[in-house]
Amino acid sequence: MEKMNNNLTFKEMLKKTILENYTSGIFTLKDMYSHRDEYQNQFPNRLTLEAGIRGTLQTLRDEGFIEFVDYAGTYKFTGSNKVKISSLDYKKLVIGKLYSKKEVEEIFDTKI
Repeated sequence: MEKMNNNLTFKEMLKKTILENYTSGIFTLKDMYSHRDEYQNQFPNRLTLEAGIRGTLQTLRDEGFIEFVDYAGTYKFTGSNKVKISSLDYKKLVIGKLYSKKEVEEIFDTKI
């Protein structure tokens, strides 16, 4: 997994950008592209930065972190840090057990 200097992955960096810069919860693809220089400085080996941004936004949508508002490139933060669990991941969980945030992050190798 590609990590930047402060140990954030590209996905974590985009999440941080959304949370810190778009407090209204609404942002556009163009807004995310405006951070290209920052991303490029942190991930100099990433050659297809815009494609990476689009792909990561799709991943964040699939995980329930953001929603597509329209087909003009507008997104909305859902206010949720829930983790979407794939059918393969459920085997890592014990039915009925409550998990702490830290445990979930460790089990699914993600930051929430």
